[in-house]
Amino acid sequence: MRSVMRACIGSNRAPDGRYAEIDLPASPYRLLNALDEIGIKSTKEIVYQEILNYGSFGYLEPHFDEYTMLEELNALAQKLAVFDRVDSIAFEGLVKMAEQKPEPFGVKELINFAHSTESCHVVSDVFDDEQLGRFYAGNGFMPEYETLPDKIYEHLDFAKIGREARESEGGVFTQRGYRRCTWTSHG
Repeated sequence: MRSVMRACIGSNRAPDGRYAEIDLPASPYRLLNALDEIGIKSTKEIVYQEILNYGSFGYLEPHFDEYTMLEELNALAQKLAVFDRVDSIAFEGLVKMAEQKPEPFGVKELINFAHSTESCHVVSDVFDDEQLGRFYAGNGFMPEYETLPDKIYEHLDFAKIGREARESEGGVFTQRGYRRCTWTSHG
């Protein structure tokens, strides 16, 4: 499985301030080995944990804190490691959607989002309302525009069409395309 993050862990019980760096996702054996490297037996003894590299998931940084458990990070990384391009776009969209709400969220919600990408519709290479409006009007999503002559079709306000569609669907634009979801909890 490909690595998606790199973490550093430490404990005040570790002799000489030892620490261990670990690529996530990690096998159970590698997790135990990392604990052994710093001289502890349980992840409950970790008092220092830092993500050194978020890979292509840097936008997740604000959602981890000192209470994030290594096992949770590893579970999230296991799911992220098997994402294809569409899953990655859908996941980023779910995170952006949650960021628009006033309630904070953490790794447990991120794990839930990672298991919810199948409920998302992704349109890659669509990054604004005008592009979204053109996509919807030109691909059979809005039958009322299919019979318009080309001369009239080109005068449509595609930005308005896209904005209305995005707002009604609760969709968001990500760095890699448009995403809308019918999100259901897996927790």
